[in-house]
Amino acid sequence: MHRRERIMKKNIKLAAVLITTAILAAGCAKNSESAKDTTKDTTKESTTATASDVDYSKYVTLGTYKGIEVTKQSVEVTEEEIEAQIQSTLTNSSVNEEITDRDTVAEGDVANIDYEGLLDGVAFDGGTGQGYNLTIGSGQFIPGFEEQLVGAKVGEKISINVTFPEAYTEELAGKDVVFNVTINSISKEVVPELTDEFVQGISDAKTVDEYRQVVKEDLIKSKEDAAEATKQSDIWTAVKENCEIKEYPKELIDKYSEQITTMYSAYAEQAGVEMDEFMTTYFGMSLEDYAKQVAGEEMIFKLIVKDAGLTVSDDVFKTKADELASTYGYESSDALIETYGEDELKDSILWEVMMDYLSENAKEA
Repeated sequence: MHRRERIMKKNIKLAAVLITTAILAAGCAKNSESAKDTTKDTTKESTTATASDVDYSKYVTLGTYKGIEVTKQSVEVTEEEIEAQIQSTLTNSSVNEEITDRDTVAEGDVANIDYEGLLDGVAFDGGTGQGYNLTIGSGQFIPGFEEQLVGAKVGEKISINVTFPEAYTEELAGKDVVFNVTINSISKEVVPELTDEFVQGISDAKTVDEYRQVVKEDLIKSKEDAAEATKQSDIWTAVKENCEIKEYPKELIDKYSEQITTMYSAYAEQAGVEMDEFMTTYFGMSLEDYAKQVAGEEMIFKLIVKDAGLTVSDDVFKTKADELASTYGYESSDALIETYGEDELKDSILWEVMMDYLSENAKEA
């Protein structure tokens, strides 16, 4: 009914943050218990069978990894950014108040509607809804829909004729349809004022001035985190370019091909495509190429760790494991270890240690 895009990609959580030594590092999702068991079994079997048996120095010539030059990112926060963040918070805290002094829909109103879409007299998938709050003029629905609600009365049922855009799902693109719409109520969006009372209700600040400072500090922290992420990404890209991968060990390619397939086969099945097509669509490369990318990064990662003498102490491991368990909703670090295996978890933490080391030894200009 309203503009929709496929959200398959959003739902794909890379549990490989622990499975593939954090090199894929896109999320450590806590899914179903069966998914956890599959991940745990695959991780332990593959890791013990291959990773420790490969001498990576035979396959990779390690290049320069210290003193990498990167561009320093600005973390300055402007008054405009502070104001925009505050306005966003106010808008998100808005409430709808029912309009009682008129009974017809006007531009800017929030109309609560029930609707049913018919194509050639038959209801179509996704075209029916009840109790939907639609802001008139927001453009949430297809062109022509909202405009035809203006002037309709509360309690009235009207029929709207619209044409779906050409750039829409195949079954509806360019089709003429009819929507039967009932107006349940109309309301207006009321945005709260920025007062001491308001900020006390949403933060630890006591006054508006204190709240502005809190917002500023939060924005600075957010920019610092983003700047560090960009810095580390740029460093890692440069480090990889400085290394020469002469060959990919078959054991490692097999390991990652198996793990990637295990992680994403269900998504491919859900999308109704073969594994290679799924990988090309969502990752821009074939399964084999993706496995090679991960394998290459692991070899470089492990060689740097060995060359730089990096380790993870028991205290650091415990602290980081507890943090990961808390972040991803596990009852304890023991539960996390049981799911992914201690070796993979240590590799994930060691990856963070290595990236911090590379960042600390980089040159910002």
